[in-house]
Amino acid sequence: MKDSKGLTLIELLAVLALSGLVMLLIVSFFLFGSRNFSHQNDQTAVVSNARYSMDYLTRQIRKATELEVNEDGDILVIDSSEIKLEDHSLYHDNYEIASGIDNFMVSKNGNEVQIEIMIIDSNAQEYKLSSIVNLRRGGSYENEIQE
Repeated sequence: MKDSKGLTLIELLAVLALSGLVMLLIVSFFLFGSRNFSHQNDQTAVVSNARYSMDYLTRQIRKATELEVNEDGDILVIDSSEIKLEDHSLYHDNYEIASGIDNFMVSKNGNEVQIEIMIIDSNAQEYKLSSIVNLRRGGSYENEIQE
């Protein structure tokens, strides 16, 4: 029976184990790439959202003729319209500027307005973006709103 063709059970199990190991490596490689891509995509969206919000706020402040900041620093009034954070969304009156924002702080010192926006992503990583806007001269800027 030396001429018999076929595989023994041990040979078949060895081939299955090796091919399973190769498949596991290939699948884990693709899963790692997919997870990494998804994380980078989320991170880019968070940073983009923060930058858009900051650009919008600085443009509005530079165009303003009147500017007020409340005592807590969480409401900014520009030319009689409010910018505030509600339920993780930044609103300019009733218009939603951006969502997914966790903290919004504004302070005014003389002719400088400091803005800070913080966003926490799905991996609990904090992203803080801050900017200082120098007010142009000639506007009638108030220091604080008394609530």
